[in-house]
Amino acid sequence: MKKFYAFIIPIFLGFQGFSQSPVMKFYTTHDKTDITNSSHTIEGDAARFVVSEAFYTVMTGVDSVFVGAKRIEKQIISGTSEYYCWKECYLPKAAGSQKVWYAVDSFMLYDGDTIKLFSTYLEPDANKGTAVYDYIFTPKGFETDTTYVEIVYDILTIGIEEQSAPELKIFPNPARNSVQLALNSQDTYNAKARILSLSGQKLKEVDFIQDQIIDVSTIKPGLYFIEIRNDKGVITREKLTIY
Repeated sequence: MKKFYAFIIPIFLGFQGFSQSPVMKFYTTHDKTDITNSSHTIEGDAARFVVSEAFYTVMTGVDSVFVGAKRIEKQIISGTSEYYCWKECYLPKAAGSQKVWYAVDSFMLYDGDTIKLFSTYLEPDANKGTAVYDYIFTPKGFETDTTYVEIVYDILTIGIEEQSAPELKIFPNPARNSVQLALNSQDTYNAKARILSLSGQKLKEVDFIQDQIIDVSTIKPGLYFIEIRNDKGVITREKLTIY
């Protein structure tokens, strides 16, 4: 009888360990609100170039696991485009063009990881209304243990300040080696020109000069922002495609 129990106990413990599953939590970066398996509203102005918010992810329960993401359109605003970042940032998709949109790759998360990882973006293009998107995150091997976040974009009336934002001209765009910038504003004292990734990472910064040429040959192909900023804040921002 002793031999029998010596054999069965390790098997039982093994099954107990196997039954563990990953637990994912999503929080807002500004006030640490837990939005896991719930709805979160992002308010924005229809005249803004992009309305966005970044969140951070905490994973516990297993040593490591690959987690994939998909986005489902539940309600759209016609004329807008929406995209997200999960491991990498994806190009904008016109509202209604892709109801279900999968991330290309899974992202490896480790036990106790706290990562600013998940970001959502909506380009209103002067369109108002409410758009609703579900983001569903699935750990590989634990397909029944999904986590979701419902993102509600509440796009409001066009603001006067945003309507009068200076126009930044970028030539050529798309670009390969360099771009030339021209801004129809005199408020450029001590201004900087920045090239940003879609997730907001600063890739390059130079002093802004009218009609200046910026080398972009070392930046890998993709979609970026060029932002002009002075001591008062952001003057304007436009998209740049590098190929």
